[in-house]
Amino acid sequence: MQKNYAILISSGAQTNPMSERKAVSILYSDALNTLGITACSHLNGDEKLLANRFDGLLLSGGGDLSGDLFGQKKHEKSSEPDIRRDTEEFSLIQAFCAKRKPILGICRGIQVLNVFFGGDLVQDIPNHNNNSHIIKLMPDSFLNKTYGNEITVNSYHHQAIGKLAYGFSALAYSKDGVIEAIMHDKLPILGIQWHPERMIKGLCMDTKIDQTEIFNWLCKPFIDKNIINY
Repeated sequence: MQKNYAILISSGAQTNPMSERKAVSILYSDALNTLGITACSHLNGDEKLLANRFDGLLLSGGGDLSGDLFGQKKHEKSSEPDIRRDTEEFSLIQAFCAKRKPILGICRGIQVLNVFFGGDLVQDIPNHNNNSHIIKLMPDSFLNKTYGNEITVNSYHHQAIGKLAYGFSALAYSKDGVIEAIMHDKLPILGIQWHPERMIKGLCMDTKIDQTEIFNWLCKPFIDKNIINY
């Protein structure tokens, strides 16, 4: 069990007749709590202060990013962007990177990371929403060492990484060539396209392989002493 770690989880807008609200799946915090990690949902606040106080950042799943962020017009199948969330998550990434603290991006989260660092997205892909499929894990990667050469994962997305951002390596691919996981070459940043919080024994198991180690990574990031410009 990890002790005394606190992770900040990003959240998205939720409409309400009284006032706009922010929401996030409780499964993220439940998964972290199984490791003894405290989790808090992000509402607002000074990003630099939050990066000082929390040990890591989890970018949670959610709706589509604004196409303006990566130089594309909104696709007809894309949801309306949550501009406030886009802006807040970019600021959080900047602040946590400056402190060299670990960032885990899940589903939408991997897409936010790729766009923040200069990559782009394919705004609609077939056969990846609300199903499961096998992905191939690249040799010698963190995921390969943890789970082997292949693993079945859930899939709840219709957008995915197009051009991979500079400074990242792809750790996993689906059989149709979609990038399913990325890791920064120097910063402690991991992004995955599936939902590991729905693959935790005792909580929710969309597939048979427990994904607790994905969340444990947040408390075991590598440390690189090089100065990074981003």
